[in-house]
Amino acid sequence: MQIAGLESLHEELFLNGTIETRQIREAGMKHIEESGIPYTFFYCSFFADFFTRFIENNQVYLFGELHYKVYFTNSHQLAQHIYHAINNANALNQKYPVQGSEGITFYDAAKRFFAAFDPKVSVEKLPISTIDELGLDSNEAGFLKRIWEVCEGLDERFVSSETYQHLGKPETDLGTFASTLESNQYA
Repeated sequence: MQIAGLESLHEELFLNGTIETRQIREAGMKHIEESGIPYTFFYCSFFADFFTRFIENNQVYLFGELHYKVYFTNSHQLAQHIYHAINNANALNQKYPVQGSEGITFYDAAKRFFAAFDPKVSVEKLPISTIDELGLDSNEAGFLKRIWEVCEGLDERFVSSETYQHLGKPETDLGTFASTLESNQYA
């Protein structure tokens, strides 16, 4: 089994291109596929789990114009799909997109997530140009800007019907998942 980003399966959803690190994963996956070794690849949308990594002094900053909807997944959903793929003949040599069941903007997803996870956390939207004022070195700032530019251009649509048929639908939505996490884990 191998995990990659949704962009490796559906590049057309990424209007501003993709993050360059995907080439490393794709090369490895190509070798596995060509080797004849049975495989199951999972191509994941954005993980809601990562919202907790953005917290700084009870604030989360989202950069750019993030108006497209995304089908956020989470670690529990991925684990569920992996569990259902093990010893499942239908899952051999398959490429599964992993998405949540609801399309929602980054801002609305973050607001819903933190309402359940820790209501003291506020979510702010800032222009991408603000990254230049964070005091990061130029490489870090450039990479961070590139990530948010890719997010700005992610026009995701639901492509996980077959995944749901073979491996099951998600058991939790964004708010329910957030409420299961320990709110003090980032302290």
